[in-house]
Amino acid sequence: MIKEYLHRRKEKKAIREWQESSLGQTLALHTDEYFIKNPRLSSFSEENKNNIITDFYQQIFNFSQTENRFLAMRESLASYVIGYAGYQVLCLTEEEKTEAFYSDCPFISGELHRHIDNYVEHNDELGELKWKHSDISNDELTSFCNTRSVLWAPLKIKPSPV
Repeated sequence: MIKEYLHRRKEKKAIREWQESSLGQTLALHTDEYFIKNPRLSSFSEENKNNIITDFYQQIFNFSQTENRFLAMRESLASYVIGYAGYQVLCLTEEEKTEAFYSDCPFISGELHRHIDNYVEHNDELGELKWKHSDISNDELTSFCNTRSVLWAPLKIKPSPV
């Protein structure tokens, strides 16, 4: 019991030190701005926002516990890029593509959002969403992908479909 108390106290001290550090304060400012300035995320409940932020910070803390921090961060970043791209390509419109740095890329059409229902069986989250809400529209699926790409990370909390 005393051991648990000391462990919790040590954790709280580490969290307080993190929050007071310049990196912790900068990251907190960035995270707050990200949720406020992004219209897709500003509607999330405070509880969801706090859970997402806590998970994000936990991932950062976990890097310090790994043997090879650089490799762990690199693997995490690669998984985020792949996950982001997987959803972004499904919700990208032709108009959005023309504004992107890859506007001249022939391999990205900006048309997949019109056929998103064909992709549902190839994506676990979309499949689960469609199973739970069988009447969900393609526009709502596209909106889900848009939100998911904005907030790509292995989440415990799933954003609402619209």
